[in-house]
Amino acid sequence: MSMGSRDGLQPEDSGASDVGASGEPLKGSSSKRRVWLLVGGILAAVVIITLVVVFFLTRSGSNPLSSSTPSASVSASATAVSSASPTAAPPATSSAAPVEPAAPVALPTDCYKIFDQAYLDTYGSAELNSPLLEPIISRIPDIEALRASLPGIECRWGGPTEGGTASSVNAVTPAQQDEAIALAVANGASCEDWEEGTKCRIFQRLDEWYTAEEYFFRDGLWVSTWLAGTIGDENTITQEMTSSIESTLWP
Repeated sequence: MSMGSRDGLQPEDSGASDVGASGEPLKGSSSKRRVWLLVGGILAAVVIITLVVVFFLTRSGSNPLSSSTPSASVSASATAVSSASPTAAPPATSSAAPVEPAAPVALPTDCYKIFDQAYLDTYGSAELNSPLLEPIISRIPDIEALRASLPGIECRWGGPTEGGTASSVNAVTPAQQDEAIALAVANGASCEDWEEGTKCRIFQRLDEWYTAEEYFFRDGLWVSTWLAGTIGDENTITQEMTSSIESTLWP
């Protein structure tokens, strides 16, 4: 009975390798089990920690590799934009020397210096500013009143029986010039552009005599000429007077 009973008992598979012949657990097998359990626990902990880190990094959307790239690209873009921004260009300078405006013509003070010598020679010994001559230049009262109110020089040649000639040079403002031209036109003058200025002419015939007046305006000066003569030379004499003064004052 005892033998049959012993033969009928089968050892358990899970403990067969842990029990010795005397029925005591094998010490070597237990130690190996504890080592493997420890290694397995460590590996499990590492896996869990890794999963947790990946989980939080994924949720926050921060990738260490990708987060550094935008910063670098933004910085590079900012640098590129900054360097490409236009800078204020220095003001352009001209190498050409500035053009100086022409100096104004001075108001003359000597009658012998307002005509060229060729024209003065035609007067010969004619008296300058004879007291017997009328103390006027223009024979048109409105024009003469305006002219006489302005600073200037008056030059009369000849005697009362010779007809005589009269010239003047006066300083004039633009407004006064416009007024003088308007008065000349109102009294029958014809005006035109001439020698970088404006010239107006009035001609009056009195039987065999004539009177002619010319006014020339340029650079703030008003040149007046008056002449009385016989019919036949009226188309040239006053014009020669004005031309002589113009070429002398504006050479």
